[in-house]
Amino acid sequence: MPRRDTDLHAVLQASKRHPAGLGRLILFLSPDSHADAGAVARKVALLAQAQAKRAVWLIDLDPFENAQFEALQAISAPEHGFGKALDAALGETSFLRLIDARSGEVDRRGSRHLLVAHQWGASRLYVTRFRRDAIGPGQKVQLLTSDSYWSRLAQVVDYGLIVAKPPQASQAGLAIAAHVGACVMVLSPQTRLQDAQALREAVRQQGGQWAGVVMTQSGGLRGRFGGLAA
Repeated sequence: MPRRDTDLHAVLQASKRHPAGLGRLILFLSPDSHADAGAVARKVALLAQAQAKRAVWLIDLDPFENAQFEALQAISAPEHGFGKALDAALGETSFLRLIDARSGEVDRRGSRHLLVAHQWGASRLYVTRFRRDAIGPGQKVQLLTSDSYWSRLAQVVDYGLIVAKPPQASQAGLAIAAHVGACVMVLSPQTRLQDAQALREAVRQQGGQWAGVVMTQSGGLRGRFGGLAA
């Protein structure tokens, strides 16, 4: 599926042209559990923060695992620990909100405290963390599919790198695909062609724009980035 080989720096240029002053939002997703979209996004995030002038945010769409936060925490040297929690809702509500499981009533105040972001050491990289303790009795978490949050985020970052689970595990990535500048498909040697094709079409049907593919290799992240075949 990739047409050309290059390094992962190319992913940072993958987003379509954006208005001056707005950051690039790039969604990473895989068609199956064989490929680790989060690992690729983390590597791209570390590259991005070294050249960015503003913040780089690494965002987990999955509200319950905090996989990106925990992965960076595991590799952090003492000088690259996490700073204090900052408001990731950007003053309003993030892409998540709390609702009453029975009535559907929205807890607006509680929703504003669901998501925080931590600075990684003294770098420009911030990674989100979902606060499970913010969920009250009888409440559940709901994903917002409007572009309101993503528009606000693009005003304060150079790069927003968003990690979604495969579609069979969560539809969150498909739900926001139209609100980002570029989608990047992460594949592994075990990925089936029909699964990659199905994801390609599903994202297009949702209004998402594909920028290309990262093909990972077994035993490492020597990523290859290339265009998405028609």
